[in-house]
Order: sequence, then structure tokens, then C-alpha cells
Amino acid sequence: MLITKTGCAGRFGTLLVSVEIPPTPHLKEEFCRYKKEEKCLVCISRCPAAALSAEGLDKEKCFRLLQENSRVFPGPNQTACGKCATGPCALKSC
Repeated sequence: MLITKTGCAGRFGTLLVSVEIPPTPHLKEEFCRYKKEEKCLVCISRCPAAALSAEGLDKEKCFRLLQENSRVFPGPNQTACGKCATGPCALKSC
């Protein structure tokens, strides 16, 4: 999960354009409350697949849940459930 100074509840994609855009400088600041040595880990408790831990994301567990969701709720391919990104880090209050 990418946590920025404005939150984390976003989706990323690619857009190809023929214009030169200067890169944004990398920030040194950490925005994850847990990594800032605060007690949070709300994202871990919200993961329905138990795929997220303080050590990282088990992508296979996450993907298995997405596959099951696709079987139960047919339609366009599901690429993320997003439940881990609905905690306090999705708000500007980080």
C-alpha cells in the first residue's frame, strides 16, 4: 500500500502522453503510522484474507480471495478489494 501525505485510497494506472513532465522529488518522510513507531496496524485487522502483516503482503493469499470474490460476484475482473486501504491512512489525518 502506498501511503502519501494526502492518504492512500487511490488507484494507479498508466497514461501515455507525448509531453515532458518533470519528475516529482522523492519524499523522505514516512506516512505509515506503524512505521513512524505509533501503534496502528488498522490495515492488517481489515484484511479479509489475512494476507497483510507488519512484515508485508502475502500476494498469493490476497489473490486467492480475489479469485473467490470473482466466483461469488461474477463480472469484471477484480484486481483489489481495497479493505486494507480504508483505515485512517485513507484520510488526510495521517
